[in-house]
Amino acid sequence: MTNRARCDPMGRRVLTAVCPAALTAAALCFAAVLLAGCGPGSTTDSATPATLGSAAATPDELALGVAVTAPATEAELIDTGIELDELAAERPVGPPLPPLSTAEQVLDVIGAVHGPTSDVSGQMNRLVGFPDVATPPGAEVREIRADIREAATGDRLVVTSEVLLGADGTVDELISFYDDEFAGLGWSVSARSGLGVGPSRVEQLTYLIPDSEYDQHDIELAVIADAGPEGTIGEGPTAERSMVRLRFVEVTAIEGNRSSRERFEGWVGDLPLPAGGTITGAAIQTSAVGRHSLHFSLALRYEGVTPADIASSLRAALPTDDYSIDPQPSMGQTLDAWVYLDHPFFAEARVSPHPYGPTDDPQGTVVNVDARVEFSVRD
Repeated sequence: MTNRARCDPMGRRVLTAVCPAALTAAALCFAAVLLAGCGPGSTTDSATPATLGSAAATPDELALGVAVTAPATEAELIDTGIELDELAAERPVGPPLPPLSTAEQVLDVIGAVHGPTSDVSGQMNRLVGFPDVATPPGAEVREIRADIREAATGDRLVVTSEVLLGADGTVDELISFYDDEFAGLGWSVSARSGLGVGPSRVEQLTYLIPDSEYDQHDIELAVIADAGPEGTIGEGPTAERSMVRLRFVEVTAIEGNRSSRERFEGWVGDLPLPAGGTITGAAIQTSAVGRHSLHFSLALRYEGVTPADIASSLRAALPTDDYSIDPQPSMGQTLDAWVYLDHPFFAEARVSPHPYGPTDDPQGTVVNVDARVEFSVRD
């Protein structure tokens, strides 16, 4: 897979993902896009591991992500996993996630959203803002991402919502479905690219949404052939399904639009983070690759303190009722200022402070808090 940043004809920065594979590889590609980071002022720091969906290493950047597979019912979590396609019952659209939701509440809603649906927009809006667009036949939510963070200007929010669907139809049929839908809404194609043929074919289109107050307001559509034996999936020799990825990016004023980010700010619970930090981003990401997992991320900026200051303060305040220091972390690279945590709900949790500003004169510290929960589901 190749990720490349480009500008559309109006100068807007868009991340293009080219993924020449089907089904499982398509899901892997989707997860990679989530970790790549997009939007105004966003980059990735190759020296910082992107474990648990967080690649943010600067104060104005939070490349966190979402991608879903979740419980068949709102509350049922068990130890025996099944294939996602076996979850046949359509999921009703329930109420939105409340502000400052706990990790358990987030997982409960994620579980209800994942699976067959006739209203993708309604399901996505339970978590994050998403345009009201039609749902293709046979739609099944497989992965979700919601990412809300400050832009480099400090006065805007970059809101990214992304969903990966399985849907009935060939690549051409689904491109036509969305072309008609988006044209009816007055959205125009700004870029189109394609790669591969047959079961490895992928087509990607970017549509610009007019009448935006800011410099970015668009939606990307990628349709990937989702082929089984002899290029078909399902029952019968002509049954075909494809993978559809919809990625909606909106840049909006911070004032009056904090509520969607606040939904993902409460999951840290009683983690004793030092006072004085400013939240700059929050995200969730679910993944169907390998074990089912839900990733949580929160980013804060501290002025005039070092990563060592943050780590020392946090360690001194532990343990709490829920958190304690993990003496044998399994989350990859360990740096002196990083704090690995034990928690009864999370499989893994970590606080990773990074300096920001010029290398020879850092201005403060960005703190990324990441956690992951694994689960299996059944109908």
